[in-house]
Amino acid sequence: MNPLERKGLIEFLQRVDRKLAKRTKALIIGGSAIALVYSPRYGTVDIDTIETDRDFFVACDKVNQETGSKVIVSPVTVADTPYNYEDRLQAVPIPGAKHLEVMVPEKHDLAMMKTLRGIGRDLEGVEAIHEASPLSAEKLIGLYTNEMSHAIGDKRTFRLNFLAAYARLFGEAEARKIEPTLPVLGEKRK
Repeated sequence: MNPLERKGLIEFLQRVDRKLAKRTKALIIGGSAIALVYSPRYGTVDIDTIETDRDFFVACDKVNQETGSKVIVSPVTVADTPYNYEDRLQAVPIPGAKHLEVMVPEKHDLAMMKTLRGIGRDLEGVEAIHEASPLSAEKLIGLYTNEMSHAIGDKRTFRLNFLAAYARLFGEAEARKIEPTLPVLGEKRK
């Protein structure tokens, strides 16, 4: 399947809206959130969601069956999100939508979620956000140090992933500057 960019995602979500009979919420994360809001030319082959109404998935299945499209729509059961990210969610206007309410994480929150995973495609997504609308180094450091201690996994790997992403966004020299003061998640700063 060819990656969907913003236009294709909007068209798919408009079709989904037409299958809905009542107000339905979808919290979209990952590459589809990047494409919908932060980097319109960024492409994705799936739509990952958290905290999303079941009716959304049923409507997506109907659209896929009727149109022959193969848009993969998946509920993500575990996502390492910054504390209080819900307070910063961004609404995504879907032209003509009557029932579908789409939200995505704020760009720094989304970048942090992708950074901790540390997969190459995730880091490309973070770069796409940064190229379209520069991320704040201070906000990213603040999220990492203050809002990610609960992340599940190897905390040392998360630190390395953060430094790698930081270097890609702000340069190797800047990453070396922050490295001595950047704690392992959950540990006190030295």
